[in-house]
Amino acid sequence: MNPCYGCDVGTFNLEDPVLIPAPAKPRGCLISRDPTVKFPEPYADYKKIAGNGLLWFDAPPAWLCNTIRKFMQYPEDARALRRIRDFFNHECYWTHLHKCPTCTRAAKGDCDYGYRPFSSERAKTCADFWFDREFAGHRLYDAVIVALGRDVERYFSQWLERNPEIDRENIIVLPHPSKANIGTGWSWNRNAQEKETVRAEIERLVEMI
Repeated sequence: MNPCYGCDVGTFNLEDPVLIPAPAKPRGCLISRDPTVKFPEPYADYKKIAGNGLLWFDAPPAWLCNTIRKFMQYPEDARALRRIRDFFNHECYWTHLHKCPTCTRAAKGDCDYGYRPFSSERAKTCADFWFDREFAGHRLYDAVIVALGRDVERYFSQWLERNPEIDRENIIVLPHPSKANIGTGWSWNRNAQEKETVRAEIERLVEMI
């Protein structure tokens, strides 16, 4: 894969950036921060799994549905939960702020293969290169956009300033559904200070889809 212009990640032996096949007519777009090293490897199997529609079993869309269920205390047969699952599994395009796999700073061994830890600067270079192409190619300008995490929220707020045709009311901002994201601030902790903000965004999502 040729590196994006201005990016210092050029040592990958991948045919393509990590892109998830989109639904034929996506009504939404889920944006998470970055694919980690252990998530997409081996890359051929990753593409095969994604193509078969099995990716949702252990990936952010499934994590998000399960996290929302626990946070909102939905029963499994709740109408709102069924709608959320259908939306993310069948009507939503899933992409990343940073397309190439990254490694965590704690997993030093992963970085030996040319991977890099996540950086906001590199993510901006990547997103600047790809987002316009993705939104135009998949006709996402009227879609419901679900931004996961502060890094995505910060970048996307700036990107929206350059794309005034996108309705800001279509943007849903939620914490990343990591199990570690249970702090006292903006998180999935049901006793957190900003729990009502998270709850309001979920309720708004259900109304929109």
